[in-house]
Amino acid sequence: GVDWAAWSAGATIDGAATSWGLGREPSASGLLARAARAVASVAPRYRAHIGAISHPPDVVQATDSLAPSKCFTFEGNGSVAMHLLGARRLTHVLIEHLPAWADVHPQAAPRFFTVRATEPYDASVGDFEYALDGPRAQVFALPSGLGEVQAVKFEFGENWGAAHTSVCRLRVMGPRDSA
Repeated sequence: GVDWAAWSAGATIDGAATSWGLGREPSASGLLARAARAVASVAPRYRAHIGAISHPPDVVQATDSLAPSKCFTFEGNGSVAMHLLGARRLTHVLIEHLPAWADVHPQAAPRFFTVRATEPYDASVGDFEYALDGPRAQVFALPSGLGEVQAVKFEFGENWGAAHTSVCRLRVMGPRDSA
C-alpha cells in the first residue's frame, strides 16, 4: 500500500484542526519557549534545561524507513489533521513511536485515539488503543466499507500517564489504485 499521509504523497497538515504543539502556542509561554528554543539552537548544551518543546506537526509525515527521532508533542489530549492530495480509499492507519532505547518519556506515547475522516471531521471511522508494551509501529484496520476520503484527523485522548502526549509518525495507508 501507499502512505497517503506522507508529505511526499502530497498530504498537508490542517493547521486549523491540529493542536498547538508544546511550547508553540500563541501565548506568552509559547513565546518564551520559542526564545528558549532559539537559544538552545545556538548553544546546544543548554537544550536539556529548556524542557519539552515540540517539533512542528509535519514531523509525523516523515517518509523514511528509519525509526522516528522527532515527535509532535502537545499537552493532554490533542489532534493531528491532514488533507490528502485527493480522494483515497483507505485500509488502515499506523502509529509509530520512538524506539524504547531512545524514549525518555515512554508514558507520553498515545494510548486511546479516534480516527475521523472527511472535513469537518464529523465521521468517526474507528476508536483504537496503542499498546505501550507492543511494537513501536502498530497497525489498525479501518472499516472495509469506508468510502474515499480527502482528509483524516487523529484525535488523541488519554496517554499512558504523562502530562504531555508525543506522536512521532502517522501513516494512512491505502491501495495505489485509489488515486
